[in-house]
Amino acid sequence: MKRFATLIGLPLSHSVSPSMQQAAFDYYGIDAEYQLWEVREEGLEASLQRLRMPECMGANITIPYKSAAIPFLDEISDDSAKIGAVNTIVNRGGKLAGFNTDSPGFLRALEEDGDFDVRGKRVVVLGAGGAARAVIFAIAGRKPESITVAARNIDKARNACLVASNRGFRCDPIRCDCLRDSGVLDRCDLIVNATPVGLKAGESPLAAEYIRRPALVYDLIYRPTALLEYAAAAGARTLGGLPMLVYQGALSFSLWTGKPAPEHQMFAAARKALEQGA
Repeated sequence: MKRFATLIGLPLSHSVSPSMQQAAFDYYGIDAEYQLWEVREEGLEASLQRLRMPECMGANITIPYKSAAIPFLDEISDDSAKIGAVNTIVNRGGKLAGFNTDSPGFLRALEEDGDFDVRGKRVVVLGAGGAARAVIFAIAGRKPESITVAARNIDKARNACLVASNRGFRCDPIRCDCLRDSGVLDRCDLIVNATPVGLKAGESPLAAEYIRRPALVYDLIYRPTALLEYAAAAGARTLGGLPMLVYQGALSFSLWTGKPAPEHQMFAAARKALEQGA
């Protein structure tokens, strides 16, 4: 019986996760396939129920279902409950367990690949969805000086800020259209784009003039983006989302298989897929 894991989200045509995870399965000689399931909202529950099949190891969950998937799971990790989002599901004998590997994957990439220590720093997080909540949770645990959460909808920004309170930290919500006049961007040390804005060429969640030179600009999107182009032009340091993609995927692989992830092979496969325009 050939086993499988899958990615559930919408849209998925841009994803390099199949190449990356397949490389990990092949490294160990695991007879498994990594699939893509593009699912509309009305089909989410039925798709998650399919994960209970004996041949299914589990799934990754991406935009826009990281929070929406939770009610259909049998259990979730403590961190997932505090974040309010899952990105990894493990099939345990027909029972579905949810985990969040985005948060540790984000933090590892920030500290190792970005060479950035967030303690005592001023942070702006763009977005209030599942990825943003994982970022806020990770950063709040490192005791920064401040976290400002910017979203188009102020209520969603306030809700995302509650994630920090689970780690004994208070952060501040703001509407995106108030960022420039607030002066927050002029004082921050780290800007994190946790929105999908930038997946389309030429789009950016911030105009070029918003970026202050000393800041590190970290875009979770793992392709080149206009935001990172603007940041580099302003003399800011930049970090793309590829390391986070691999680190969170490596943790997912280990949860499904119980084996250490072959990160070198996963990085190589992801880079090759990007070069080939996956």
